[in-house]
Amino acid sequence: MQIIIDRTDQNDIQTIGLLRLYTEAELVKFSCKTLELPWRDNQRRLSCIPAGRYQALRHECPRFGNSIWINGVPGRTGILLRSHKYDNDTLNGILVGREFKNRNGNEQLDVTYSRATMNRLYDYCPISVEILIRDRFKIPQSSDYARLRENTPVSGDY
Repeated sequence: MQIIIDRTDQNDIQTIGLLRLYTEAELVKFSCKTLELPWRDNQRRLSCIPAGRYQALRHECPRFGNSIWINGVPGRTGILLRSHKYDNDTLNGILVGREFKNRNGNEQLDVTYSRATMNRLYDYCPISVEILIRDRFKIPQSSDYARLRENTPVSGDY
């Protein structure tokens, strides 16, 4: 199995994307939305991690519960694919959720159903999994980012 995260949009506040878990037969077993910090030169607690290929392990984090621990990030440790405990809590992690929604009226998107989404991904995921993160940004258009604010769930098994 392999997880592929395609980062699709980014602004100075956050990076959004789509995660897909592929089977060995290259079929999509699960998909969800992702939310990360913006790119700021891989600075700890300020930046998303670099695009690339990483090894990861299922992990039961005392703070966040079921998560996937991403290893081999240059200059970084403790990076988790996880649910969020608080809105916009993207430090040292890639948040997962069913859909994007601006839940608190600020300029940032949030992910919904985060814990349920992470638990489902965790259940489908093998103990060890490869994660490929790809930057698939298009030329930013303010209307494109606004479109993502709509409450549009990812198709899948919800």
